[in-house]
Amino acid sequence: MSAEKELLLRLRTDLANPNLLSIEDVVVKAGPRAWKTAALLTFGDKSTGEVKGRTFVVQTWERNTQSSYQFEKRAEYRWFCEDDEINAVQALLNENLPSDGKFVVVEENSTVVLLQRLARGDSAPAVSLVSDLLRMPEVREALSKSDAVAAGSSLVVAQRQRAALAVLEAAVNNPDSSEHALQSALDNQWWLFGGQYMGQNQRRQLTALDQLDIPLLRADGSIHVVELKRAHIPRLVEPYRSHLIVGSDVHQAVGQTMNYLRALDEQSASIQQTLGIDVRRATATVVIGHPQFLNGNRSAVDVSQTLRTYNSHLSRVQVITYAELIDGAKAALRLVDVQPELSEEHPADFPGPDPASGWESEPPF
Repeated sequence: MSAEKELLLRLRTDLANPNLLSIEDVVVKAGPRAWKTAALLTFGDKSTGEVKGRTFVVQTWERNTQSSYQFEKRAEYRWFCEDDEINAVQALLNENLPSDGKFVVVEENSTVVLLQRLARGDSAPAVSLVSDLLRMPEVREALSKSDAVAAGSSLVVAQRQRAALAVLEAAVNNPDSSEHALQSALDNQWWLFGGQYMGQNQRRQLTALDQLDIPLLRADGSIHVVELKRAHIPRLVEPYRSHLIVGSDVHQAVGQTMNYLRALDEQSASIQQTLGIDVRRATATVVIGHPQFLNGNRSAVDVSQTLRTYNSHLSRVQVITYAELIDGAKAALRLVDVQPELSEEHPADFPGPDPASGWESEPPF
């Protein structure tokens, strides 16, 4: 047996059979096509502990047409020996062990078993184990020096960002989503707007009359205002003479945002004194509309060219669509679908036994 392999040994003594003292069993192989087990059954008197006999059983279960094991049925292959016959088998195995060593009993909640369960898709115990480890200062210090841990942390952050992006896309693609629904999807997801922002200010009402949708904090401590409008804007751009111009919804959103910026300028001294926030000459982004909801035969290129022309004449306000916001976030995350290659040993049509079922559907020894 190689050093990388572990035996999952188990001892059971709390058995319903009055003549059965204990069962020691091991899963020899939990393979894609066959499940092999071996068990040592000890019979005797439970009241006195007297051993009257032992039976060694080796069994193999095969998958059915539904690609699952049915342990309640008799094994397809079964072989057993009793008492002194067991000693002969044991002697044979001892003669052929590749090296001296000891067998180790692995407890159910040990690290080895947790890693095995994690490999089979059961992540809950591994999460609990990592949480316990991170509470230990010496472990945190050691992990901080590991490149693998740094890479793992980046993967966790990226996974959370992908999940947040999926929530936003679902809200944007729903034509009935309100501004409040879109704001909820973007709450605390300031990374979507670019790396120049360090976080989101949790205080939204900075001036007396206005409440900002998303106030972002720049690296220099200043404020950048994000104003959110609905994604379903059919007249986001419209024809005017021989060209396209932005629709009235865009004009109104920009005018509203300019008023926010003017109010921040006028009250910047009192805001700085009372809240400690620098709002002088703040900038803003208006997020509005999506090309998929346009009327007529307008394309995303039409929208982008029209907004580029419109933005070129603005100084402190920029207008973007939800499509641009989402595409930029996807580019930052480098979302690439990678399909893992299946080895010949674990073909897709023979998935492993369900770890969530535990031992409830185990082989009956």
